[in-house]
Amino acid sequence: MLLPYGILEMCGRQFWIEPTRYYDISQFANKFLPPVSKTILFNKVLLLNENKKDSMANIKIGHPFINELLFQAKLIDHGLGSKVQIFKMKSKKKFRKRFGYRTKYTRLQFESILTKQSFKNFDLLIEK
Repeated sequence: MLLPYGILEMCGRQFWIEPTRYYDISQFANKFLPPVSKTILFNKVLLLNENKKDSMANIKIGHPFINELLFQAKLIDHGLGSKVQIFKMKSKKKFRKRFGYRTKYTRLQFESILTKQSFKNFDLLIEK
C-alpha cells in the first residue's frame, strides 16, 4: 500500500511531499524561521492523493490551492550543503579566478496531513 502524498508549494518551488520523510530546502534558510524542533504549518497544498484501500483514486486538486488542508512539519536542522567550486579562465589572457560557496539549507520532516477544522485559531497559525 502506498503512503498518501501531496504536492506542496514552498519557496517558489513545488515539492512532492510524503508524511514521515524529511526534505532539505535550500532557499528556506534565509528567511526567519522558528528554532529547531518547532512545528511549522504549510497551507499551499496544490494536490493531495490519499491512497486508501477502498478507493482506487481519491485525488483532490486545488484551484490553485486546497483551502481545507495543512501539512505539518517539524524543523530538524539548519546546515550548510556541499561546497560548490567555480573556476573562471580566459585563454591566452592569463586570467584565472577560483571561488566557491556553500549553500544554506533547512531540513524539515513532514509529520502529517491535517484539516483546517482541527484548529480553532487557524488564521493565527498560518502565514498569508
